[in-house]
Amino acid sequence: MLAREQYGFRSNSSTEAAAYNLINNILEALNSNKWVGGIFCDLTKAFDYVNHNILLSKLEFYGITGKAKNLTKSYLNDRYQRVRIKNK
Repeated sequence: MLAREQYGFRSNSSTEAAAYNLINNILEALNSNKWVGGIFCDLTKAFDYVNHNILLSKLEFYGITGKAKNLTKSYLNDRYQRVRIKNK
């Protein structure tokens, strides 16, 4: 279901493994006198733009149902954040 290049949401995978793989590929290309280019996107808030109904449908399609689906649905609905600085 997940590509081997995807490091998130996989067992025995980590940010360190993703960084190592990226650096290793760059160094191999440079050592072979190949051009290296990169495009990096900041997806920090990408999850904020995910349609929750579609996400829940996909979870159900892949077998996530019952309590696990309801817990995810509860987490996604009616959530608010705030930051307090020095009680103001």
